[in-house]
Amino acid sequence: MNNKYTQSAPGLQSRLSGLMAAIGLAASAAVQAAPQAGVPALLQFAEQYQQQSKDAAPPVTKPAVKPADTGAKPPANKTASPQGNRSSRENAAAAALWQTKDAKIRHLQETIVQLEQQMSILEKKQTKTAPAPPQISIDTTALSRLVHGVRQALSPTPEETQVKERLRQTQQQISLAQTAEKNLRTENDRLKNQLAAMKTQNQASATEAHNTLTAQLQHVEQDKITLQTHLSEAQNRNQTLTAASENVKAQLARLKTAESELREIHTQTQTQLNELLLQRNTMQKELDEQVTAAANLKAELSDLRKVAPEKIQADRMKQPAVRQSYAAGVSLGEEVLQMHAERQKWGVKVDKQVLLTGLFDTFSGQRQLDDKALNQALADSEQQVTKARNNVMATQLKQDNAYLTRFKKDKQVKTTAAGAWYRIDYTGDAPIPTGATLDVVIKETLTDGTVIQDMDTNGAVLSQPLAQFPPLFADALKQLKNHGSLTLVVPPELAYGEKGYPPNIPPNATMVYQLRIAEMYPETQKKKGAPDTAAAPR
Repeated sequence: MNNKYTQSAPGLQSRLSGLMAAIGLAASAAVQAAPQAGVPALLQFAEQYQQQSKDAAPPVTKPAVKPADTGAKPPANKTASPQGNRSSRENAAAAALWQTKDAKIRHLQETIVQLEQQMSILEKKQTKTAPAPPQISIDTTALSRLVHGVRQALSPTPEETQVKERLRQTQQQISLAQTAEKNLRTENDRLKNQLAAMKTQNQASATEAHNTLTAQLQHVEQDKITLQTHLSEAQNRNQTLTAASENVKAQLARLKTAESELREIHTQTQTQLNELLLQRNTMQKELDEQVTAAANLKAELSDLRKVAPEKIQADRMKQPAVRQSYAAGVSLGEEVLQMHAERQKWGVKVDKQVLLTGLFDTFSGQRQLDDKALNQALADSEQQVTKARNNVMATQLKQDNAYLTRFKKDKQVKTTAAGAWYRIDYTGDAPIPTGATLDVVIKETLTDGTVIQDMDTNGAVLSQPLAQFPPLFADALKQLKNHGSLTLVVPPELAYGEKGYPPNIPPNATMVYQLRIAEMYPETQKKKGAPDTAAAPR
């Protein structure tokens, strides 16, 4: 026992020395903080402990597991601000620090309990068996005070309790956050599955839509080809229609020109028809007068036969002297008839029977008036004839002026070099070569439409080269081509003048000629059966 005690004393002493060192280390904060009056021991201890923890190795922390990138947008509540992250890191560091402190405090408490137990056992053994060994003076009072101070220092303060509560709440929040994270991951997995299903469905829909669009595009391409074909056909038809339209326009222009010409021809024809109607009426009147005159002539002839000399026999008519005498009588008779017709035209009535009686009385020497009465009667007759002639000339001049005024209003009327007026009714169809022979048909009328000579009606044709026509007519015919026609108005001074051409053409009459080239024959082609000469119209 003594040996054991003796041996255990140094061991106990060494263990007490270790305990003292540990207690000194644990309470160094309180001992060193003694000069800081008014500062709680826990705070002084915590500051010193934190200073020691800075010298120690930093705690190992697990790296945060980065969640897989699913492409989905993370929930809004998982995104923390920089201030929140800093608070979380501080809470985690404080939790690790307090866990380390608690572990050391528990280790010190267990060591103290063991030492107390060993001391209690040693005291009991020493009391019972051990001889009085040399006494080791141990100041237990100081040790008790030290242990009490350590316990008091290690006991949790209200601030530490609040920190622990905060740590507990933080751990609870971390647990809730982990649970929420787990739920979020579950939700994320579900969303991933939904996203995959939606991707599959969308891919199928996209494939179907692509196939549908491809088919529609093929239809559209076919429709495009069909439309292009229709468009090409429509363009061809449009070109054809355009060409046809141009042809129709050209034909319409030609038809309008032809219509204008036809209207002019119709107007001229209507004018000519009116003139013809007027001529017809005049001719009918003249015919009636001639029928009446013929009846009168028959009566006169019957009377003349009673007083006339005997008829000359044919054998006697063969004698030259008889023939000459007869010709002189015929010429004298024609002059008498011409004078008679002229005076009839002027409105001077002459009794043909009385005229013949005067002739017979003169030839028989049995005049019934003396020279004075005869001269007076001739003077009165001449005065009456002159007055009638002047009236006819005045009427004719007025009529001619009115006709010329109307005729000159036509814009197509032109003037020849000689001073006549002409209007081309139809230009013709083929040029006339030099030296060609022309078949010309002429119609001669007065300005009132009275027909003097109509070769077309009589079936007559004037056939001769252009150079052989009178200059007045040659100048007009030069304006025409083959089958052309014109209207020529000739003033009195270029026509029959002051005398006229009794009995049908009055003095100072303006004449109207309608000239038409029926046919032309080049100089190398002589007209068959054409006479060498042709008489000009009267």
